[in-house]
Amino acid sequence: MFVAVQHFRPYRPSMNQTSDPITPDFWNRIALGTWNMWFEASQVVWLRSMRLAGGGRVGERESRRMVNEKLAAPWELAFGLVFDPATYGQNGAQHVAGESVRHYGAKVSANRRRLSR
Repeated sequence: MFVAVQHFRPYRPSMNQTSDPITPDFWNRIALGTWNMWFEASQVVWLRSMRLAGGGRVGERESRRMVNEKLAAPWELAFGLVFDPATYGQNGAQHVAGESVRHYGAKVSANRRRLSR
């Protein structure tokens, strides 16, 4: 199966972190996390296509799940950011970028693991 290469640590803050330290390599980690997410997303598209092409109950269930996830994910992120005090701090833009990569990256990784079984 496919494996994403992670030579560097992509940006994934802890859930209880209220402010993100901005280091010189911050945007590089954001870019790496985004690239990693893109790579895993291409795997998810391929794996989902195989499930959908198979049809039947499995394909129907997967299509429903995909639509539900795509509708719910941006709302989860938006509400999480609205109520997070770090969003309105000095490094708000960096925090929003990092949280977006973390949020969607976690969803994509979970889908890749689930579909790879």
